[in-house]
Amino acid sequence: MPKISVIIPAYNVEKYIEKTLKSLIDQTFKDFEAIIINDGSTDNTERIIKEVLQDTKFQWKLINQENQGVSAARNRGIIDSKGEYICFLDADDYYHPSFLEKMYNKAKENNYDVVFCNYSYVDEREKNIRKVKQSKEYFGVELTGEEALKQELIGHVHICVASYICKKKLLNERNILYTKGCTHGEDGEFWRKMFFHAKLVNSLTEILLYYVQRKNSATHTFSIEVFHYVGAMKRLFKYFEKQKADNEILFLLKSKKIPEAYILCFAVLSRGENKENKELFFKSLKNYKIREQLLAYQPESLKQKIKLKVLLYFPPLFYFIYNKRKNW
Repeated sequence: MPKISVIIPAYNVEKYIEKTLKSLIDQTFKDFEAIIINDGSTDNTERIIKEVLQDTKFQWKLINQENQGVSAARNRGIIDSKGEYICFLDADDYYHPSFLEKMYNKAKENNYDVVFCNYSYVDEREKNIRKVKQSKEYFGVELTGEEALKQELIGHVHICVASYICKKKLLNERNILYTKGCTHGEDGEFWRKMFFHAKLVNSLTEILLYYVQRKNSATHTFSIEVFHYVGAMKRLFKYFEKQKADNEILFLLKSKKIPEAYILCFAVLSRGENKENKELFFKSLKNYKIREQLLAYQPESLKQKIKLKVLLYFPPLFYFIYNKRKNW
């Protein structure tokens, strides 16, 4: 049985997946398997995967399926995985050569359910955009899963889809899977459930993952599907209610994460020159339920307070600002 299973969903990524796979080939840790789910690609993704991995020393499996979306692809990988630990890697991102070795060794120090690391946003030319680091008081600190979740909801801990490894046993026992059909926010919904049920977690201070920001990726697509972010946060709230989570977690979701998800959606809808998105932007802002949840937001920073006020009371200005910005 491999110690780690690396799950890679792939859809029409012929331009990027070679670098992703080579970052696995370059790993200093060799006792792992790679499970690549080709989710109905219509380009040369399958051919490139086979060519790059044909002479590798580690175990790997290519699963071809009809296009079902990234959540279904990751779920297929979880079901087929055999590793003690699981991690996810998108087909355009890549690991530092020591990612698997350092993450696994840290996990075995005290039988941690989850270990996460710092990471860096990079562009398609590997140029650094922004380094994402935890608050110093949480560098390499042992935490309960619930405490790590609270600190993430507050904003002191930062996670992304590929910046952690977790025990497969934890996922199986709690039946944690991705919400099929969800295209935005599905990863955050998944790992927040994972943290909630974890006993002990820890982290590494090093940047061991490079998260590539592509202009045409799902997270940069301007459509009504962006509201999946909100749906993911609302499902989490109901899930934690049923799990009898403490009031702080529920409060942070309701007063912080759900309103922030709405604000992100409006920022995304402001991008580009899509007439339908512009109409949706202004129509959605008139919805009293949405406004009610935005008014429940309790931002801590002055920047967030200003952003909220502009969105609520000067929406054309908000739209103009985010329409002109390259990033948000």
